[in-house]
Amino acid sequence: MNRKESSSELTAYSSYLTYIDDYLGELGEDSGKIFRDAGISYPTQNSVGNRVPVENLNNLVRMIRKKKRYLDFFLQLGRRIPVLAHGNFGDAIISCNNVRDVLLLTNKFANILFPSIRFLFSNNTIEYQSSSSYTDLNIALLESFMTHAIHTLSLLTGESITPSSISVVHNADDYLENYLEHFSCNIEFCAATNTLSFDPKLLEISILTADPVGKMQIHNRCEDELKNVQKSVAIVTQVKEIVNLNLESNPSIAFVARVLSISESTLRRRLNDESLNYRELLKQMRHEAAIYHLENSELSIEDIAKKVGYKDTPNFRKAFKESTGKPPSEWRLERRVGDPRTAF
Repeated sequence: MNRKESSSELTAYSSYLTYIDDYLGELGEDSGKIFRDAGISYPTQNSVGNRVPVENLNNLVRMIRKKKRYLDFFLQLGRRIPVLAHGNFGDAIISCNNVRDVLLLTNKFANILFPSIRFLFSNNTIEYQSSSSYTDLNIALLESFMTHAIHTLSLLTGESITPSSISVVHNADDYLENYLEHFSCNIEFCAATNTLSFDPKLLEISILTADPVGKMQIHNRCEDELKNVQKSVAIVTQVKEIVNLNLESNPSIAFVARVLSISESTLRRRLNDESLNYRELLKQMRHEAAIYHLENSELSIEDIAKKVGYKDTPNFRKAFKESTGKPPSEWRLERRVGDPRTAF
């Protein structure tokens, strides 16, 4: 069974719940019941300034996504969330000089909103990465981000900001027409990465609300908030995030310690305090990542082996079979035809 992040470790802005609540209401749903069934105190946790456990947020997302008529719920939701719903991060966005600045800012401060996600911006492309094992939440966040980013950038520039191409790791065959409705560009599904690519000329378009004078002060507020969020995240969660984002390179404990700016011996001690061993943690995370790609992508077994840090496929097949009793290709096939014996 996939080991989930503790709800006491990871939280997200609760203000987003307000927009989910409003949209569910528009659709005629009893949002209060859905929230409570997901373990969310309704409407207490909807208050601005609160944070909600990511585990509960994932429960909410899963309950919405299981309704087939709402498969595109989060594509629609992204356009409904105003930029100022992001608090300090939203203030920083509207102070940016141009589209490129906004994407660079997202690269730097997205952790404020969700500690488990990263946006990497380079070569006119922004890539969404997540260290979370919550599949439904990952898809919902990605879809909301994509439509929200395009809608917000268009509003802030007064121009039509459209990516030149989009790639997503998941399969969206059941609601392909909804993707085509929202994105007038090339879309690749079951891809190796989640990305939005832009024409370089679009990145230089000015933001109408740019505030060069207040920009530094707002950025300092974001820096302080980011530090507070990171302090509240347990060491094991920080380690898992670093490992997941660097899994393909088979990160050593020395590498993780350097990223955390602590000594290797201190990291080993702190993990030991949690009754954890780095080698076993890395093995577990490789397995969870392999499961994710087998379930949610069309990547070959060889490509999955590389993505989870194995230099050669035979070792990956052996390790996977030791964990599940089946080779990865057989596990994937049985899982996709719904064999209950493979559920775990």
